[in-house]
Amino acid sequence: MRELFTRLFLFQKRLFKSYGFIALFLCVVAITVGFKGLSSAEHGALKISVYIDDRADKLALGIKDRMARGKSLLRYSFADSADAAEGAVESGKADAAWIFPRNLAQILDDAAAEGFPGEAIRVVQREETVLLSASRNILVSFIYPEYARAVYEAYAHAELGLSDEDFALYDDFEHMNVNENLFEINFSVGGSRERMAEDINYIASPIRGILALWVLLCGFAGAVYIRRDESAGKLALYPLTKIQGIRAEFIGVVVFDATIIMGISLFLSGIPTDPAIDVLSLLLYGICAWLFTVFVSGFFARSESLVVFIPFLMVASMILCPVFIVSPAFLEPLSTLNPAFFYLRCVNNPAFIFNQLVYIPAAMLLIVLWSKIIKGGKI
Repeated sequence: MRELFTRLFLFQKRLFKSYGFIALFLCVVAITVGFKGLSSAEHGALKISVYIDDRADKLALGIKDRMARGKSLLRYSFADSADAAEGAVESGKADAAWIFPRNLAQILDDAAAEGFPGEAIRVVQREETVLLSASRNILVSFIYPEYARAVYEAYAHAELGLSDEDFALYDDFEHMNVNENLFEINFSVGGSRERMAEDINYIASPIRGILALWVLLCGFAGAVYIRRDESAGKLALYPLTKIQGIRAEFIGVVVFDATIIMGISLFLSGIPTDPAIDVLSLLLYGICAWLFTVFVSGFFARSESLVVFIPFLMVASMILCPVFIVSPAFLEPLSTLNPAFFYLRCVNNPAFIFNQLVYIPAAMLLIVLWSKIIKGGKI
């Protein structure tokens, strides 16, 4: 046992002497902090040029005031005319332009009664991206409460025969929970942990998945590093029967460090978390990621082959794991092979912690069986 801890200490010491690994660890923290900084008033992930005429109705002017006062991943600039807003997009000074009509409230009233006759708010953009698509959901959230009220009034007038003088009409509506946030993120179990999602939350939500895949990437980088040491003869003093264990130990040190850095990055990102569930699932994920890396890297006798394979594995992981999208149901059996799948599911459903607990002994058994088959790591 003392020999094991001595090796782990030496591996850790050597890792901190590698500028490449230090840069790999620090850059992800810097990126996470930088992404959070985008939510400040001075920065933004997208630049939106907005035109709202000063003579517009109270609804449009109220939206303008909320944009000016609020903090978001979107950075708003107010144009003097519709042509100026469009020109900002054409010149690349803005990613999109939102052009509001003067009579926005009347348009919403008419839409509630008869349907939208045409465009209500004109959106101009040069291309379609994930962030621009999400930004339009934020745009809709600005007008949704007023539109919901208009629909309610139209129904009460047409179907219930109530008039504007019937104050109960408005009293009932005011007691309804009409929320301008179009997205509500909550756990599928444990209703006491329900959380509302601000616009920064669902736009920044892929950060957790990206960090989870980054931990896997660090593990494979460690596997390549120790394989190159082995090729250079730096492990020649160890018996051949211990080489596989040495590889696993070094990969474990790298994954351990990466998991700690991931936890710090999640804390700095400001993403809402349940501390108890998050810490437990992250610790289990670190173990699962370590075992997964050891098992997969064991299929490759040379570091060069592993280097070629890593990009394909990362791309497949982004598709199979719920990082940006949820994979189709027929791919789910394949998704369960990747430890990031269970970790990302644990965030919303702690029951998946049980899957992580099952994954660990199953992966250990596969590693033992595979090590006996390849006899020292040579295929």
